[in-house]
Amino acid sequence: MGLAKELVGLSEDENPHTFFELGCCHTIAGDLAAASASLREAIQHFQSSYDEMPARKWAIKERSLVEELLEAIADGTHAGLLSQVAR
Repeated sequence: MGLAKELVGLSEDENPHTFFELGCCHTIAGDLAAASASLREAIQHFQSSYDEMPARKWAIKERSLVEELLEAIADGTHAGLLSQVAR
């Protein structure tokens, strides 16, 4: 997966969006363990971003989206969720 490989390289910057995108790539590819790990990392970074500066309310909204995907993976509804986002 070329995109996932590029995102792994970018993850050194610890941008939460990178981890979220990587989690989406892994989810689409069917590697749910790797997806879950990346998504948990995204949650931590979004929360840290908010904790550093509470004016970053967007970080809490983004964290919620990541949590929704992580829950969908856990209950097997991730394919439906990703198809809604792709529209």
